[in-house]
Amino acid sequence: CNTFHISLDYLCGLTKNNNFKEKIDKIDKNIMSQRLTTLEKENGKKAKDIAKELGILPSTYCGYKNPKLSNLMQSLMVKKLALKYNYSVDWLVGKSAKKTLK
Repeated sequence: CNTFHISLDYLCGLTKNNNFKEKIDKIDKNIMSQRLTTLEKENGKKAKDIAKELGILPSTYCGYKNPKLSNLMQSLMVKKLALKYNYSVDWLVGKSAKKTLK
């Protein structure tokens, strides 16, 4: 994405716009953790609810939220959340300030 200046949303097939101007080189686990918490709060969900929707164990989901662990959320999981809640994949992983899909 960084090399070709395309968004994760474009790569996941969530947008037809392939022009990505933001210059964030890596996924920030701290931001991703904060944004997953924001997703939960804005949608009245608990971590266990999100884990169930994703078909994973709550401990696995909580591991994704813990920036001290080396686990990054699988792209399929992030895409599922983006589709269900209309959030940008790039926003969820901390690569963009643009929150919602168009």
